[in-house]
Amino acid sequence: MTENLAQNATLTEAIDKLMESPAHRGNILDPELTDFGVGIAIKKDESGAPLFIVTQNFGKRITVIDEKSFLKAIQARVGEVANGAAENGAMSSLARAHSQQMKSENRTNVNLAYGNLFTIIKGKVSGLSSLWGQVFRLKDLSFLKEFSPPVKNWRQYGVGLEPGAAPGEFFITIVFAE
Repeated sequence: MTENLAQNATLTEAIDKLMESPAHRGNILDPELTDFGVGIAIKKDESGAPLFIVTQNFGKRITVIDEKSFLKAIQARVGEVANGAAENGAMSSLARAHSQQMKSENRTNVNLAYGNLFTIIKGKVSGLSSLWGQVFRLKDLSFLKEFSPPVKNWRQYGVGLEPGAAPGEFFITIVFAE
């Protein structure tokens, strides 16, 4: 979200000054900022002449995505960067349990009250030599463009997702194993 603010003797002058300023004009013309609001107030200056105060607020509406679509998008991205690794159902179940615990504790961390994520996975899934993971608390999928695990010979991965308390919020655990 961004805001423009102008104060001039006339409304036309206030708008003209905003359009003359590169930064303010950029806000007005930014195609990513799809929602806006305008406020206009009139007060008197020291001489009693009217003074127009204009505020413009610009933002982008956040699309709330459902759990199934969110999980599908994450799994697709993980599949892209996994270098042929296969999803491991047991690891995904443990990742989901971890995401549920993060929600319960209202924090994102690999170390939670019930233990360390990697220690738990190694104790329940046999044959794993190396683990790597990330945990997130998100409201949109913008992180997916940048998400990439270290390059290794990953054989398996698990993805866990738990809806948060706020609409469109999710706790996410992603784990890769060699």
